[in-house]
Amino acid sequence: MPFSSILETPRLTLGPARPGDADQLFINYCGDPACGTFLQRKPHARAAQTAAMLEKWSNAANAQQAASGAPFAWVIRERVADEAVGVFVVIPDAHKVEIHYGIAKRLWGRGLLTEAADAAVSFLRGMAGVERIWTVCDVDNDASRRVLEKLGFQREGLLRKWLKLPAYGNAARDCWVFSSVATDEAASKPC
Repeated sequence: MPFSSILETPRLTLGPARPGDADQLFINYCGDPACGTFLQRKPHARAAQTAAMLEKWSNAANAQQAASGAPFAWVIRERVADEAVGVFVVIPDAHKVEIHYGIAKRLWGRGLLTEAADAAVSFLRGMAGVERIWTVCDVDNDASRRVLEKLGFQREGLLRKWLKLPAYGNAARDCWVFSSVATDEAASKPC
């Protein structure tokens, strides 16, 4: 998988974690309760938790694992400030790739997450053997749903009682499942 690939957009860079990213991500994303509303984890209480997450998902020490198909994450950075502001997680499973993403609250509503996701999804679509890119989002997560729709993902259906989100307590919540498959891409290209 493309662990070491660096993706650039007009306003962002997606790439492996670098020294200092944990502190920036903790402040900008991982420690912010607003950013954790629709996550399966509580907001990080300390930057050390964010550092451990990066070690698991994005650290250069895991490059060999990622190359062999293990899950990984790109760190999303603002290009001008060169500041870590979010993550884009990729979980490969044979011909399927599951994705998850998030960005700093102060950047919401500016199209930056759509920009980052478009770059990552376009890259993944171009990889040999990838036939399905998919994810779920809580039925109340309108922002994530809109990002997926802008990317051309199709809503496949409702997964009842699919996720437990700490921000909502112990009850499992319903989620929409979205996907983009190879035939969707061919059908959606302009003539």
